[in-house]
Formats: sequence, structure tokens, C-alpha cells
Amino acid sequence: MKIIKYLLFILVFLVFASSLEAQSAKKMLKAGNKSLKANKTEEAITHYTKALELNPTLSKAYLNRSKAYLELGEIEKAIFDLDEVNRLDLKDEESWLNNGNLNYNKDDYAKAAEKYAQYLLEKDKDIPVYNRQIECLMIIEDYERALQFAKKKLEVEKLPETYYQIAQINFILKNYRDAEINYKDALKEASNNIDYRNGLALSLYEQARYDAAITEANRVLRQDKNNKVAYLTRARSSHKKIEYSNAINDMSHIIVLYPNDKEIVDYLNYRGDLYLEYSQHMNAISDYSKSIGKDPENTYALFKRAQAYEEVTNTKEAIADLEKVVAIGASGGIVSASILSNSKTKVYNLRREAKEPIISLTNENYQDQRLRITYHQEQIDLQIYITDDNTIENISLEGNSLTVESNKGKVKLTEPIDLTGKEYIEIKAEDIYGNSASTRIFIYRVENNAPLVNFMLPYTNDNKEMLLDSDESRVYFEGNITDESLIKSILIDGILIPFNQEEYNPIFATNLDLRNKTKLTIKVIDIYDNILEEDYFLNREDALYAANSPMGKTWIVFIENSEYEYFASLDGPVKDIRLMKTALANYEVHNIIHRKDLTKKQMERFFSIELRDMVKNNQVNSLIVWYAGHGKFQNETGYWIPVDAERSDEFSYFNINNLKASMQVYSNEITHTLVITDACESGPSFYQAMRDDIVIRSCSEEKAIKYKSSQVLSSAGYELASDNSQFTMTFANTLINNSDYCIPIESIVLNVGDAVTKDNQQKPQFGKIAGLQDENGTFFFIKRSETSTTDDDK
Repeated sequence: MKIIKYLLFILVFLVFASSLEAQSAKKMLKAGNKSLKANKTEEAITHYTKALELNPTLSKAYLNRSKAYLELGEIEKAIFDLDEVNRLDLKDEESWLNNGNLNYNKDDYAKAAEKYAQYLLEKDKDIPVYNRQIECLMIIEDYERALQFAKKKLEVEKLPETYYQIAQINFILKNYRDAEINYKDALKEASNNIDYRNGLALSLYEQARYDAAITEANRVLRQDKNNKVAYLTRARSSHKKIEYSNAINDMSHIIVLYPNDKEIVDYLNYRGDLYLEYSQHMNAISDYSKSIGKDPENTYALFKRAQAYEEVTNTKEAIADLEKVVAIGASGGIVSASILSNSKTKVYNLRREAKEPIISLTNENYQDQRLRITYHQEQIDLQIYITDDNTIENISLEGNSLTVESNKGKVKLTEPIDLTGKEYIEIKAEDIYGNSASTRIFIYRVENNAPLVNFMLPYTNDNKEMLLDSDESRVYFEGNITDESLIKSILIDGILIPFNQEEYNPIFATNLDLRNKTKLTIKVIDIYDNILEEDYFLNREDALYAANSPMGKTWIVFIENSEYEYFASLDGPVKDIRLMKTALANYEVHNIIHRKDLTKKQMERFFSIELRDMVKNNQVNSLIVWYAGHGKFQNETGYWIPVDAERSDEFSYFNINNLKASMQVYSNEITHTLVITDACESGPSFYQAMRDDIVIRSCSEEKAIKYKSSQVLSSAGYELASDNSQFTMTFANTLINNSDYCIPIESIVLNVGDAVTKDNQQKPQFGKIAGLQDENGTFFFIKRSETSTTDDDK
């Protein structure tokens, strides 16, 4: 019983003592706080230290002492105290943050990252701290954790710069596909950001998608014509595609634009490498020399220049460069082990006395170290010819020894070789004295595509039918040949046509007698014996019909855009244009030009160049342009939508005002112009004056036919309505059901307007084209006689 009372007494005493110590510790804490507030920093530290001696778990004492140490500039002690606060109070997020900042400021990024991570567990929406955390992890190269925190940051706020940050980390981690996706996400919000697009280009390059990388680099260069990163990416991509001239051009831009760049030596070396691979050895030597001039101990440039000197058989200079490499290595200079080893070997070999064997080929298609074959050729019989002052002992082809018969320094061999996947063939030879030679024969693959011919005069449609303007016996021909190679000969019906044989894609012109002929045969042969041979049929009838038609020579152009990349594809244009061709079969239309699924570039070229030349060369009097496809009316401007247009990129649309500008160039050649757009509204800028009170013109009204007209008719179309066009259906039916000799466009406009309005669609717009000459004439559709025919080029 006494023992129990004694133990109770001891317990009570300990509790009481502990309570006294706690109270004393708190008193010391308060005293320290009072001193700190009074700017008595060292006194405050003394009080806090006594408080901690009495109560080592008093986190407030550690926290406040850390503040006192900071005032004295004792950073390490402050960090120590904050570490203790972090250990004792996991929920004190401010202490985690302060600790992280102190370690960040003293460049202890690993520890700072640990502290920030704990802080972000509690404050998971603090964007500035996420930025600090990611920066620390990037510095210590902990990219996986940096990626994790960047993704958490993205969950807080989806900004383009965060997508870009994630993309950059993925790129470092070689997650190139993920990086591509992240760069594209950033570009969705900031499409003009050059850094984002350069990143996208680089990620595509690393995925070996070189064409796509070049496309993105081109976009950057359209924004910033001097962008170094874009030029480098495009150069590297072209290099991978073995398009050396393009790669060299881009590196030349960089070298000219950035002559004082800290990496100029690397740029010169890289262009030198390109020249070397492209067998332009003197240019390679020039670039390596410039590099050496800026950095005399650049062993890479010295080694590569020696290689170039070897290629041009300047052995003396090659040896001098290689000996410099060896000397730099011996003196402790910077040189890679492989370059040093190869330099020593090359010096030894180049200094060997006596001549090396001469290796060549006698194949007809061999010249200048290049063996010419077609793209798909897989095998060839190599005709090897080796000469030497002494007996030739050994010959190897691609590492395989060949049988060498007794000789006096001349050997001829014919050896079959598989060329699949080869860029070059290596042949080695050695004479009886050990003098050896090695030659690399580069495989030069050439095209085997037939040339293409395009006649500018007379006009030729896609059915290979020549439309002659008269019945004269002699006809002037003018055209051009398109081919990847030079042209050897052009023959028309066996007659050799003169042209410039040293010019790529040459133009030709001649006068030919076509008496008693209904067709011509053209034969074009390029320098690689690729042959084009085609028959063209002569059509003289339409010239007579056009001369007798009141509207003169009448052409119609159909633009049918239906297979879109980014917009919904349409079935309507295909059906509508088929229906319109049927409806026009009985009318005086002397040629139909049908173009399908045009890109923006193709539309611009067609209206500004191709159609201009066809109209002028063929003296067209009346022209209809009919567009069927998607359209847009945006920012007070009407657009036709090319098949490659992007929804979010207005610049990728075809501006109808550009059509007007193109047509103004050849409007003087044409009496009647009618533009019909079955898409969307053309926009007010395309009209000069709307015809609200439409007056139906008479076919007997001479002024209406002879005076100029420039008219436009626009429907609501596929963008605003369905895939089935009431507009086209009514237009076609009006032509089909017309029983008169002719019908003016105004009659069709009224019928179409009534039908479309009844169908609850937007009323079509009809008016004059602003900027084009209009003398109050109008467009008449003239019925054809029974024997007339229409030429449809597609």
C-alpha cells in the first residue's frame, strides 16, 4: 500500500514538473516574441533557445527563431529551424514554402523541390509555386517529377504556356508523340506563337516525320523570315530526306543572318558535312576552313577537311590536317577518341609510298563516282575496271572477296549486285606491295516517270481534244513540257519540234499543216528515255457554232468542292453539277471546264493564271463560273472554302474578292460574265448594286446581248442549308423545261427565288459584280441546234 502511494506521488510530481516546464517554455516564447518585436533580435534568439531547451517540440519557437536568424542573415540556421518546424507540424504550409524559398535562393534545388512538394500537398492551386517547383526539378534533371507537377499545374489552369511547358519536358524525355500533342494544344490557344510551333516542328522531326516538320518550319518562317530554329529544323529535315540542296540553302541563311552567333562554328561544320555528303568537296573545304579560322583547334573541322581533301586527291593537305589533329591530342587538347584513332590510321595510310590502284566502272550509266539507276531498280551488273602499276592482288566488293586472275595491273570484272536499300557501293583493291584503294560509288537514283505535255494553244481539254478556232490548214501550236529531267526530243506526228534542250520544263512552239487530219500524235522523250506518247483529236465544229451564237464562244467553269479535310464532306455538289451538265446539254456551251476538290493554292492559281490564259488564248466571249461547295460569310467578307481550309483559320479560305480581282485582269476580253455560287452569300463587297426589281430581258433586245454584263447569283448553299440544293434543282429544271430559243438569266433568277423562298430558305442574291465593267447587258442561255456538241474537259 505504501509503494502504491509512493508511485502516485512520483507521478503527480512529474506531471506538475512537466506543467511547470511547459509554462516556463511558453513564457520564454512570449519573451522571445516581445524581444523580436522590439528589434532585439539576438535577445529574442536567446529566449527561443531556452524555450526549446525546456520544450523541444515547441514548433512556434523554432518558427520564430528562424525569422530572427533571417534578420541576422544566418540562412543555414534559419533553414535548420524551418526543418524542425516541418518535422513537428506537417500542416504548416507557410513554413514549407519559406523553407523551399530559402533553399531555392541558396541554389539547393533538390531540397527546395522537396519542400515545395509538401507545400503543394496543402496548397494545390498555387501557380507561382508550381512554376518554382518545376524549375527546381528541371535544374536537377528530375524530368519525370517535373512532368507530374506540370500536369497538376495544368489541372489548376489550362494555359497555352503550361501545355508548352509539358511539351518541352516530354521532348526532353523523348516522349515525342506526347510532346507533339502538347505543342498542338498550346497552338490551339496561341496559333501565332513561334516558340510553340518550333517545338512542334522539332517533335515531328524526332518522329522522323520530316515533311510535317518542314511544313511547320515553313509556317514559322512566314511569320519570322529570319527564325534560326525554323531554318535549323528545316535543314535537318531536308538532310534526312537526302535533299541536300534545300538543307544547304537553309544553313546558308543561318550563316548569313547570324555571323556572330556563338554556335557559328557548328553551323559551318554542319554545312561542310552537307557539302561533303553531296560530293561538293571544294565547298566543304571552304566551310571547314572558315570554321578552323574561328577555332584553330577544332579537331572535328580539321578531320573532316582532311576527308574532303582526300576526296579531291589533295593528299598533302589531307596529311597536314590529320597531323594537326594528332598533335592537338598529344598536347592534351580536346579531341574525341575515334577522331584521334582514325587520324593516326589515315596519316599512316596516306604516307605509304607508291601509287594506289585506280578503281572505276565502265558501266554506261556511271560518271563522277555516281552510278545512275532508276528508282525501283534492284540489281545491276557492275563492270569493274581496276588499273595499277603492279599486279593487282585482291579485290573486294562490299566486303566480299572476288576472284582475281593473273594480271599485269589491269583487271576487268562483271559482278551482279543487289542494290536494295543501298546508298553507295564500296569497292576495294590491293596490289602485291600492299598499296590499297577503296572507292565508294554512290547510287544515284533517277526518275522513271514519263514527261507531261500542256498545250497553251490551241486549247486542249482533259479529253485530249483540241478546239480549233478556224478551219485553216496551218495551225500555230504552243505548249510546255513538265518533267523531273531534261528533255531529249519532242515530236508531233513524227516531226521534230525545236526547243531548248538545256532548259528544264521547256516551252515549244511551231506551225503545223493539219489538212485532212482528225488527230495528232505527240511523243516526248526525256534524257533517261522515259517516253510520253499521246493522241489528240481535232475539233473544228465548235468554232463554227460559236461564231453563229449571239453570245459568241461560251464557256462554263464548274468548281466542285466536296471532299473536305476539316469541314464536313458533301454529296450535293457532285449531284448538282451532274444535273447542271445535263440541263446545259441543249444550250450553246462550247466548252465545260470541271475542277474538283481544289486547295486554296490551286484555286488562286486557276483563277489568276490558268483561266486567264485560256480565256485570252481562246477568245472566249461569255463565261459562267459556277461554284458548289462550302462557303462562309465572315467579317463582312464572303469566302469559298477550299478542301484544305481549316475551320479556325480564316486565312486558309478563298476570298471571293480575290476572284473578282483575278477576273478584272481579263474582263476586257469577255462580253458577258456570270458568277453563280451555290454555297453561301458572297458578301456585300462582291456586289455593286442589287437588282430588287428584276426586269426580264428579251432575246431580241440587241443591246442586252451586245453590251457588257458582269453578274453574280448567290444561294444560301450548303453551309446554311442541307446537302441538297433547291437552288440548283430549280435552276436546272428551268433550263430543261424552257421551250423558247433562249432564256435570260433574270427568268431563272425569279424561278429560283420563288422556289427557294417557298422552301423556307434564304432568298438568293442577284446583282452586278462590283469593279467589273457592266453596260446593262445580260446573260442569255441560247438553245443549240440538233447537231451541236459540247466539249467537256472532265
